[in-house]
Amino acid sequence: MQADPEIIREISKSIRENVKSLYLGGYQLSSLPKEIANLTKLEMLDLRHNQLTYLPKEIARLTRLTMLNLRKNKLIRLPNEISWLT
Repeated sequence: MQADPEIIREISKSIRENVKSLYLGGYQLSSLPKEIANLTKLEMLDLRHNQLTYLPKEIARLTRLTMLNLRKNKLIRLPNEISWLT
């Protein structure tokens, strides 16, 4: 099952702005839309077991993230901006 990035856009529009945890593991996502950065209160983002090859640089705007799970993806590289997350 291949998930459409449009689904993630719709999720980010429809979930409350104060969501702190988001589990998107196992959906066979091949990309993550930059709109994920609109979830500014996100502390935990679980993206394991997908088909991601890159992350949008906007992910660095998720400054409250304390856990980012990227296991079992096909990442080629990470954006330089990810180093802004501490």
